[in-house]
Amino acid sequence: MTAIVKTKIDDRGARLLLRRLVRNSENIRPALNDIMGDLLSSIDENFQKQGRPKRWTPLKPGSIRQRRKKQQSGTKILQASGLLASSINGKVQGDSKITIGSPLPYARIHDQGGTFTHPGGTKFKIVGPGKAKFVKNSATKFNGITKPHQITIPKRPFLMFQRKDLKEAEKVLADHLLSGVKQK
Repeated sequence: MTAIVKTKIDDRGARLLLRRLVRNSENIRPALNDIMGDLLSSIDENFQKQGRPKRWTPLKPGSIRQRRKKQQSGTKILQASGLLASSINGKVQGDSKITIGSPLPYARIHDQGGTFTHPGGTKFKIVGPGKAKFVKNSATKFNGITKPHQITIPKRPFLMFQRKDLKEAEKVLADHLLSGVKQK
């Protein structure tokens, strides 16, 4: 004698949860906007701490003196005017990409470092033993004109994220995908 067991599985709840998961995965822009905001905050913190996890190369004494004369913000690195830090912006592109950067032409060399050739031609005036001061191109009193020379800008990475930022981005994305799916 054979026993036959019939059972019926109600999978309506599982199907509903799967539909919600699919719906959430089809539009991740809200999560990307949240992640972008977190990443922009992280970059701002890079400026505030003047480099993370490693501090940036300090300013040269001449740069500090020049800033003080111009009554700029003292010795905070990459923040003489605040223009570079305030130029950082982000954009969510499509449904899967975040672009963060600065439109300023000098942003890249300050972030990645590098050497470039200055063409020379800048007028200067001798102001003391071993000291010179640049003067306006229209100046009629000057002692010389610079020759072409190399200028090296140290690497001071500000467009970078910390490991904790990436873990938080993963959490934001997971929370978005599972919103409305988790059982309470």
